[in-house]
Amino acid sequence: MRSTKLDQPLTTLTALSEEAHVAKKAKKQSKQDNSKVWSVFSVLSALVAANVVKQVLDAVWRLATGKKPPKNPADPDVGATEAISWAVVSAAAIAVARLLANRKAAAYYRKSTGELPPGLKDDEPVADAVATP
Repeated sequence: MRSTKLDQPLTTLTALSEEAHVAKKAKKQSKQDNSKVWSVFSVLSALVAANVVKQVLDAVWRLATGKKPPKNPADPDVGATEAISWAVVSAAAIAVARLLANRKAAAYYRKSTGELPPGLKDDEPVADAVATP
């Protein structure tokens, strides 16, 4: 069977359609890979930040109180004031460290990929989000 000039546009259209499908599939795979990379990157940065803060907190607690921080604040032998103080200070410091680490990781991710990590989006500016009466 001979190929006619009318068959060429159909063949070209089919090839373009297949290329578009392959490109779409590759883009989807890339986003899944980026999502996995972001998950690992954010967890590792948070763990490193929490570990560093824990070491700094232990040293600061020893300087401030002259003794080691409580290993288990729920232990009845630990004074209530000391247990609550340690829980509040350590929880706040670790939460702030994790937040800062995740923000830094997200900035690095955006710089590397050109977009925010999966699950994050640009927030509206506060002035735009507030309704005026």
